[in-house]
Amino acid sequence: MEIFYSKRFLRSFKKLPNYIKDKLEEKEGIIIKDIFSSSLKTHKLNGMFEGFYAFSVDYKNRVIFEIVDGNIVFYDVGDHDIY
Repeated sequence: MEIFYSKRFLRSFKKLPNYIKDKLEEKEGIIIKDIFSSSLKTHKLNGMFEGFYAFSVDYKNRVIFEIVDGNIVFYDVGDHDIY
């Protein structure tokens, strides 16, 4: 399983503070090992994001992702405004 990044994710990632970027890098290691680890709080999304999942980077920030051909594609990152 590999992680791929959408252009939207990369734009949003650049705007994050460094401490959030560091936390996200830690979470990437976890998601590769166990996509549904309790520390990630992974959950399915509904509505216009049906088919996508989200996990928590910290209390405020989330990553929206999807699973495509056994790989993970990070779609966007940020606070709840990304929903």
